[in-house]
Formats: sequence, C-alpha cells, structure tokens
Amino acid sequence: MVRNELMAGLNPAYGYPEKFHPQAAEFFMNYTLEKELGCPNEKISNLLPPKDRICRFCSLKYPSVTFRKDAHIYSEFLGNKYLLSDFECDNCNLRFGTYEDHFSKFLGIARTMLSVKGKEKIPKFKSPGGKVVIESDLGEGNQTIIHAKRAITSDETFVFDAETKTTKINFTKHPYIPVKAYKALLKMALSCIDEKELWAYKMAFEYLKNGKHDKEWIGMAHVYRYAMPYTFCYLKPCGFLYRKRNPFNPAYTHVFVLNALNSIYQFVVPFHASDLQYANKKPGLILPWAPPLFGSPYPFSINTIRQMQLDFSSADTVRNDKESLTFSGSDDSYEIARIIDKRTGQIREEAFDGSKIIGIDFLRQPYDPKDHGPTDPSTLS
Repeated sequence: MVRNELMAGLNPAYGYPEKFHPQAAEFFMNYTLEKELGCPNEKISNLLPPKDRICRFCSLKYPSVTFRKDAHIYSEFLGNKYLLSDFECDNCNLRFGTYEDHFSKFLGIARTMLSVKGKEKIPKFKSPGGKVVIESDLGEGNQTIIHAKRAITSDETFVFDAETKTTKINFTKHPYIPVKAYKALLKMALSCIDEKELWAYKMAFEYLKNGKHDKEWIGMAHVYRYAMPYTFCYLKPCGFLYRKRNPFNPAYTHVFVLNALNSIYQFVVPFHASDLQYANKKPGLILPWAPPLFGSPYPFSINTIRQMQLDFSSADTVRNDKESLTFSGSDDSYEIARIIDKRTGQIREEAFDGSKIIGIDFLRQPYDPKDHGPTDPSTLS
C-alpha cells in the first residue's frame, strides 16, 4: 500500500495499490479531503426535533412538510442503518425512494451476492421472467450460502467450461432509468455538502428534485467506478467529499467518492455556482479521478480491480441489461458432480452433466465480526 505526501488530511491507515500512484499524484495535487462521513454503529441522537427542521432539498419547513420518516444519508440497502439526517422531508424522501429503486436495479445481483441486508432481510434476486433466482441465507456454523437456480436447463443461463474449469451464470437486470439511478448517488453527495455552501448548488437541487431538465442538462451524469470481486465487501457505505485546492483552478469544486458493497463510485458534484463559468470554455474543466483507497492491504491480485466509466445520462428505460458471474471450480468438479437431493438431504456422486444442473450453491465464510471501520474490507472466501 502506498500513500502520497499530499494525503495528510486523510486517515493515516488509508493507502492505495502502487499501480495507482500516478493517478493519485494528479488527483491529490488538485484536491484535498473536506469531509469523510462513515456510518455509525448506533442511531444518531442529536438530530433536530421535527418541528425545527428545514428540508435542504425543497427548502420547505414544518408544518408545510412533515419529517416523520427516517431519512438515510446513504441508501439503507447499501448497509446504512443509522446514518440519518434531519434535513430531508417526507415528500423528498418519497421521491428519492424512486431514485434508489432504479439504482438498486442497476446493481443487479450485488446485494444478494454480498449478503447485505435491506430494511429487514437480504434481498432475493429474480431476473425478469424468473430465468435465474439467486438467494442468500445462513447455513451451519453461521456460514453464508448463496443459492443460484435456473428455471430451465436448455438455455445458456448456466455455462460450464470443463477446459478452463469455470462456470458462468448469465442473467438480465430489471429495467431501470440511468439518470434516476444517478440521482440516487447525487442525493447522497448533496447530503454531505456543508450547510453554508448549499446556496452554490441551487441548480443541482433544481436538477435533483424533478425530471424536467433530464433531457436538457446532460453531460454531467458520468460516474467512475472501481469494481472489486464479490469476495470483497464494504460492510457499511462511507463517503468522501473532496474540494479543489485552488479556488481559481479550472477544476470542479467538489468530487464525491462513495465506497459501498464491492465498489467505489466517484463523480463530480455538478452545477456549483463557481464552476459554471468554465462550462463552455476549452479545454473545459480538469477532471482527475481519485485512486481506490483501502484501510488495509488489498487482499487479492491488483488485476481484480476493474475500472470503468458509467454514463447515466439517459432518461430512457434500459431493458435487457445483461451481466454474468464467472467463478472457478476444483480440478475434479467438472468430471464428477456432487448432487444434493433436496428432499432427503443426501449427497451422491455421478458423472458431470451440465444439462442436468438446475442449481448451484456457494459456501462462504462469514464476515469478520470485528468492526473494520468505514473503509476497511471484509473478505469472504
């Protein structure tokens, strides 16, 4: 793990793999940490009484709006149970719930694979038409078991490759609207902005609260993502708000980074009043990306960190968004199949025939019970 001398404002435990050193040098030359906001282990007790609250998203206050619901700064389905705000009214909370629904559909199988609970339980993933169903539960000894099932064996939802000893599960996500998924992330970023600077993001709040600008104000809904394997998970989400060092530098004022599930999402916070002057100038605003930070040495090959840029600009529904999950088996697992009889629980062995397999179980070790802190991973095997 490597640290840059310009990372002085960050927790000294944080570092990045050496591969990202040039990227880190450019980013921290332009940006410094303004706020790190992780999730507490118990409910916050110092929130304002509902009658004293003002919604930062619509600017209305009690009694014009109510504040009865728990308003989570980061989506609850990402593992945030207790980080709540006192500046989000029930009307806005309802609107943001729609955005979160689109973001959760974009995530596909991630929450199920990582066994992250929502409000009550770990969600079951069922692809459109029920072709693939993935569930998570606890087995003996508190171990996590992932069950993947397919409806029919004649399609290619399960693909077995005996030569490479790999299995691929192909699935389709539920339809989602990219710009609404992006707004779920933007709402989390705007929740971290200091109250004294909310005025500067007037256009961002206008963009967030309705859809009338979705097809006009385009180009900012780009998210850079680091994706780690499903054997890696942030137990709770954590956000980092970075601010440009030089206020006269033609760079975006804020960059927001969210560590959640098995990914790191980062994007500029758009429409700051001081950034608008650069919008139509060439070469435009500087857009460096932060390196992936970890609280302990990254436990896998550096090649398992995938980098991608996501374009969430579209206001049209995305259908048939296909993804796949690939994993390796033991040397003999594609020669001899161990079949579990669900009625009796007995296990028998027979020659491997992929066309007969309708379900696959994954057995993983449970999360390390100690509290890793906001950015330390729990690894599963």
